[in-house]
Amino acid sequence: MTIHQCPKCELRFDFKTELDDHCWHDHPEFRHEYPAQPPAAEPPPPPQEAHLPPAPHPTVVGRFLGWVLPDQR
Repeated sequence: MTIHQCPKCELRFDFKTELDDHCWHDHPEFRHEYPAQPPAAEPPPPPQEAHLPPAPHPTVVGRFLGWVLPDQR
């Protein structure tokens, strides 16, 4: 368990919210330095090219099927 030490006195607290409340009421001149905005997120990775299957090779029609399927040239 984490213990939160008051930066202005010897008191320690179990929860961060208790420390915040203590500092707000007992040390009004002290303010926590919270970030003004959340840290910047990492940019998304660049999109990768889709790996498409190779184009099909033209099928050679044998002499037997030549009369059923016309030549596709």
